[in-house]
Amino acid sequence: MRFPNAFKGISKVFAAEILKLIATGLIIATGVAGVVSVSPELIEKAAEGAQISGDVAASNVNLGGIIAMGILGVGAMILYIIAYIMNLVGLRQASKDEDAFGSAFGISIAVLIISIATAVLTASSIGGNIPDEIASTARTVCEIIVMILVVTGIMNLSDRLNNERMSGLGRAIIVIIAIFVIGAAVVTFISIFFGGYGWAQRVDGIIDIVRGVVLFIGYIAYIIYLGKAKKMLRA
Repeated sequence: MRFPNAFKGISKVFAAEILKLIATGLIIATGVAGVVSVSPELIEKAAEGAQISGDVAASNVNLGGIIAMGILGVGAMILYIIAYIMNLVGLRQASKDEDAFGSAFGISIAVLIISIATAVLTASSIGGNIPDEIASTARTVCEIIVMILVVTGIMNLSDRLNNERMSGLGRAIIVIIAIFVIGAAVVTFISIFFGGYGWAQRVDGIIDIVRGVVLFIGYIAYIIYLGKAKKMLRA
């Protein structure tokens, strides 16, 4: 094994991404449990804007569903925390064999700092929703950069191992990520300069859907690429 640190590090990053997928599944299940726990009549009244008393709400809510929501939500939060720590440890370990992983580690730390700062500002009611909106955008940008750096690091190792197939696959994934970034930029541009027009809202919605699909495809391709990198580095 020529790059043992990269192998162990990438293995941890891969496991972290799998945990994130499971946590996302739990979040979706939490939402489903929330819908199931509330009677259709209560949902209909809420949609109509009717005033709902505490007694009416209590009689139309399934306690078991609420408990399930709490358990699933806590489980998802724990998995996200474990995944984040594993990702940091993996990037740090892999950086001993390839500098790009070290850069990804640094940006991941920046994401943590942004999240903590945002939580403090939000809790202090400073700036209204602006800090959260800025932080959300910053986190998204940083996470995309981390993905690109990880893929770049794997491509560099692939070149050193003369594995042209992995290098080519890495370039394809970066192109997919670039399409997402371009789509996000277009949506932001339309929202800022043409947000008041009806056609802009329709185009914005279509591009947003395409952007979401591209991001999902890119993320799945990224996880598959991590798995292939493990196999390559194990040899």
